[in-house]
Amino acid sequence: MNSSRRRDLRSRSGRGEDSKDLGGRDLTGASLRAAALKEANLSEATLVEADLREANLDGANLYEANLQKASLRWANLRWANLYGARLVQADLRETNMLGADLHGADMRRAAFTHADLTGVDLGDCDARGADFRKAVLDRAYMVGLKVTVRQLARAESLAGAILPDGAEMGEGTWREDWKAWCLEQARRRAKRSKSN
Repeated sequence: MNSSRRRDLRSRSGRGEDSKDLGGRDLTGASLRAAALKEANLSEATLVEADLREANLDGANLYEANLQKASLRWANLRWANLYGARLVQADLRETNMLGADLHGADMRRAAFTHADLTGVDLGDCDARGADFRKAVLDRAYMVGLKVTVRQLARAESLAGAILPDGAEMGEGTWREDWKAWCLEQARRRAKRSKSN
């Protein structure tokens, strides 16, 4: 993307506009690195390939925002509303997403390596191909999440999580619960294979 197309919205000031209301705007390729967007409205905004590294999006509204291929590494997304957001191939490595709502989000091939996803709602999300290596998914709600056992096995922790089929992992017993759940998944796959 050429430099004339890139925008730096951190420098916006005093034009009579609320700089935190960016709902519905086309911010494709925008440079928002380290931007202060706490509780900002970015609902339905287009942020394709935007640079949001280190941005403070604590409590921000990103309802149905398009963040495809956006860079959000080291961003603060605590309590953010990402319901139905498009995060395909987004870089969310090392983000803080404590309590964020990602219900129904499209997260295919997104990178969540070392991200804190404690207490997030991942219900009905499409996470096929997403990378959860060393991610913390404690108390995450995942019912209906499209994900493989192998993807979840790469997580650092699943304490208290509710898995895609509704199985609950104990706070202190999640490793044992995880092993039992994996065995049950293997039995189900074997049973389906025999019936075909």
